[in-house]
Amino acid sequence: MDTRRRHYLQGAVLAGLLLGWSSAQAAPMPTPPELVEKYGLQVGLTVTKDNAKLLENLIPDASYRRLQAGDHVFTIGMFDPPDLLAKIWDKQYVDGSKANVGKYDVDADGGIIDKTTGTRPWPMPPGLPFPDLDLSESPAKVGTKMIWNVVSMPATCGEQDHIGARLFSGPRHGGYDRYFSPMALRQYIDFRRNPVEITRPVIFQEIFFFLEPNDAFGSANLTWRWSDPKKWDSVWSYSPSTRRIRRVTAANRSDATLGTEFVQDDGTPSYNGKVEMMNWKYIGMRDALIPVARPYGQAKDDYTARITYESSHDAQSKYGSAPGAFQQQYKDMTWGFMENPQQHASWWITNLLWVPVPVYIVEAEPKDPYYNFGRQVYFFERNSFVPLWKLSYNRSGEYWRTGGLIFEFVRFKDPVKGEIVCFDGTSTSIVDEQTNRGTTGIDTGGNLTGQPLGGPTVYYNTGLGADAFDLARFLQYGK
Repeated sequence: MDTRRRHYLQGAVLAGLLLGWSSAQAAPMPTPPELVEKYGLQVGLTVTKDNAKLLENLIPDASYRRLQAGDHVFTIGMFDPPDLLAKIWDKQYVDGSKANVGKYDVDADGGIIDKTTGTRPWPMPPGLPFPDLDLSESPAKVGTKMIWNVVSMPATCGEQDHIGARLFSGPRHGGYDRYFSPMALRQYIDFRRNPVEITRPVIFQEIFFFLEPNDAFGSANLTWRWSDPKKWDSVWSYSPSTRRIRRVTAANRSDATLGTEFVQDDGTPSYNGKVEMMNWKYIGMRDALIPVARPYGQAKDDYTARITYESSHDAQSKYGSAPGAFQQQYKDMTWGFMENPQQHASWWITNLLWVPVPVYIVEAEPKDPYYNFGRQVYFFERNSFVPLWKLSYNRSGEYWRTGGLIFEFVRFKDPVKGEIVCFDGTSTSIVDEQTNRGTTGIDTGGNLTGQPLGGPTVYYNTGLGADAFDLARFLQYGK
């Protein structure tokens, strides 16, 4: 751990011991405009290596060093209204969170339990399971509750059909030399708005299908994530070369995907593994920058960070007949490898907007001794629990990777429930600081595929039944 990070974390822990963790809970939450003023920033300001000092305390150390070297660039934006993340959710979700106040706890394994029965409820209702965090509890319990808040939010989308996402991997300079394009169909059972007829007690079920490259085309995985805290995921894999389905281990989620820097546990929402497979610990607070993607058509001199937008009903796809289905918006993103001449790292998105926000810091240590990573550190925005950054160390304690996901809150007017809000990741970035390579990608980026007004997209709330993820149907791949 570098000196500045070590001193910061030691200071946060020392303050907690001297003043009591409850003092952190009572600390006033600064607003983005206040943080812009505090750090001497301006909305619309572009921060480069020439004025990098401004962001020394707002980004991770590895990213700060890359900013100083000219690899990264940041443009400061602002939410409208500035306190948008404090009131981002719809009424149904807010009411669900209120109903959960004081209702749940976490056990020694890190699983959720009902305080009254002492058992794990299934399925969990919509809303944050722990909206009433008490920072005077043990750091382990607080950190575990925080990550449960984070992993509960994607279920607001019901089903997610990610069609043709694309991730590429490359060195610091030049184009990419590795890539893959998956189709991922996921159905949430826990925390979802509309119940699903299903008997197996799973948190979610998912089919992951590779579209590219050619040598991976047709490979597919079926995953059931069990609500039982002691039960590993059930995973089956189909190989087109052998036309066989086989049961595979769930212990390889930290393995690299097709030679890139991306692993399965990097997926939405930054940690896509099972909560109970890690030891979580709340460390403290700080301020940091949150990335926001620009939609197509946003003027270059418009610095409004649109982390939410009104989505349209999906009327033209295979989900056009589903009354509650809606789709993600295309993004305007430019990567370093697209520049001519290239100025920034190939994996860096150069035209994002960055807003300063207050964050919680949570640490995760794997329980599995064969997990490829050691300690991981996450930044969560304090109002909404949006993940910002993910810092990973190897098993020897050496700093390894800087990563994170770009998130958004998609709004849609459901014909029955009225306005609903869906939380999802739109882009990922994982940088291996030891090899100087990075993997980045996007769900809906026409400019990445040469189709600025078309191409891949994501569909939500598609109304699929649970039988779409039955093992019997998956076995048909091998016939």
